Amino acid sequence: MKKAKRLLSIILILLLAILVALNFYFDILLKNIDRDVVKINKNELDISEEFKKNHKFNSVKNIVLFGVDNNSNSSSSLDEARSDAIKVISLDRTSRKVKITSLERDLVVYMPGDYQDYGHLNWAYAYGGSKLAMQTINYNFDLDLDKYVTVSFGALKTLVDLVGGIDIELTEAEIYQSVQPLYIDGPAGTYTLSGSQALSYARIRKIDNDFHRMDRQNAVISAVMNKLKKQNPLKMLDTVSQMLPYVNTNLSNNHLKLLLLEILTFDLNHIETYKEPAGEMEDLYYAYGIGGNIVPSYVDMVKNLHKNIYGIDDYQVSQRIYDTQDEIFYYFGG
Repeated sequence: MKKAKRLLSIILILLLAILVALNFYFDILLKNIDRDVVKINKNELDISEEFKKNHKFNSVKNIVLFGVDNNSNSSSSLDEARSDAIKVISLDRTSRKVKITSLERDLVVYMPGDYQDYGHLNWAYAYGGSKLAMQTINYNFDLDLDKYVTVSFGALKTLVDLVGGIDIELTEAEIYQSVQPLYIDGPAGTYTLSGSQALSYARIRKIDNDFHRMDRQNAVISAVMNKLKKQNPLKMLDTVSQMLPYVNTNLSNNHLKLLLLEILTFDLNHIETYKEPAGEMEDLYYAYGIGGNIVPSYVDMVKNLHKNIYGIDDYQVSQRIYDTQDEIFYYFGG
């Protein structure tokens, strides 16, 4: 009996030592992340009172992912670029589902904060960094974003190569378009893309439009996730460590560690993907005088987004959504 207790004590001490060592190792790794030097106060992020009332006890955590199409190999110049990919990553802690909602970058919106004017959604990141970008999304979509992750599109090339390439089903139009050449000679079908090919694929839009571009970006994200979850823990740690220098975020080390552990408990085999506005590019209107796109109903768009993310069929949008919609129609609707 005494030997059994002693053995159990030794095992517990070893497990504790391993956990302490892993925690220390993660802290060393996470020092490679570029942290936001600007303190972002949640009270300054334009989260509407209607949202707080409707979602007082919601179990969904939203984090926004900004993909910046610049030529930098690190995040040092990310705030100088527009966010050409905007993804709201929703973690539903009740259903254990992951949902990815792509927001159309050229949608005409109101930018609050220090800007106080209208523009394209992806202008907000260029004009005011992550803070103005989150304020703008919260203001125009009735969301509660206060955490973000930014990566350069160039990082995608590295990540895909680190997971050994990704399998993507390609159309003939995608293979033979010349603006973002994939350097594939063959018919339509499924191909294993390298990092440079995956980056070119995610940038394609001349053959169709931004809506299809968002779908391609989501296809790349899903394919990478499928490859990552198949890696053994040591290989996954190596992949994470090599990607951290490309990341800019306001998530603390503790938040990141808890988030990574929590994501492992989610169903990563069935990631739900949406886009807002929904429908097709042909359903949008051209914004006169400013360019970009106007959605026929900003109110319906916000309701649809809350149905997808939170499962709410009758979300009551805030008054500012109605007011912003009326002003956008008045100034840019033609």
